[in-house]
Amino acid sequence: MNNSIYLVVTTKILESCDCDPGAVIYSLLPTVMNFSEKNDGNNKVHGLALANHPKILSSALNILGDGNSNSNSSNNVTKSSAIYQKIKEEKDNILNSLIKARQFSELPNHISDNKIAAALSLVSCCYLNSLFYPTQSFLPNSSSCSGQWEFWEKVNYLDLLQRMKNKDFFLNFKDEISKNTIWKAKFKPEDFPEMIRKRLHKEDAFNKKLSAESLIKAMIIRMGEMAQPKINYEIIDYTIRSFFTYLGVKQYLRVDRETKFLRGLEKEIIQILT
Repeated sequence: MNNSIYLVVTTKILESCDCDPGAVIYSLLPTVMNFSEKNDGNNKVHGLALANHPKILSSALNILGDGNSNSNSSNNVTKSSAIYQKIKEEKDNILNSLIKARQFSELPNHISDNKIAAALSLVSCCYLNSLFYPTQSFLPNSSSCSGQWEFWEKVNYLDLLQRMKNKDFFLNFKDEISKNTIWKAKFKPEDFPEMIRKRLHKEDAFNKKLSAESLIKAMIIRMGEMAQPKINYEIIDYTIRSFFTYLGVKQYLRVDRETKFLRGLEKEIIQILT
């Protein structure tokens, strides 16, 4: 997969939540974090596994940012850890990937150290990856792979993978997804059941931007829903609670609008791919 696709889409996702687009660089981390801590291949570190994201994010905020994130946990990293050392080793490659992508897309020139924005960017990579490839997001608690299985069965999947390597494919995808109306995230009351509609009206949610925290939660839920074989919701819930404990998010988050947005985004991406 062309990393530029992740950067383009994640930038739009960040903007849809009114987050600093400078956090987009963190969406590159999962693709470089699949490595073994030992030469014999044991103790595999999976960058796309959500359970590893707290350590990856803390290390990345320290290495790529200035180490002074709006949460002190970004400084509580073990600099001798395999994850920290891997990100440090790959720092130049990560920065070069961002620089290279700027040749084709309008991407930010700064790096944000906002923890919530960085977390959204990181999880967005895993979510987007599951739209193109089978993704083991819930390791080590489940080896099930999240993915767009129904769509993949309807197309020539190997041909799709080959097309995604083409520069013209990327440029067309970038143009189509960037101008898509999905990013306006406009919802109508009739889009929701009556009880949800009343609550959204009460919260004046129809006139608000998407919530970054709620979108993170919605992405994790969607990856769980797309998993084959099916996984227990307890695993999804545990993953959400663990990650939000790390982020310091304590309030209960509603995800009605954010889930609606993601389903619409998936639909638009599939239409572009076909």
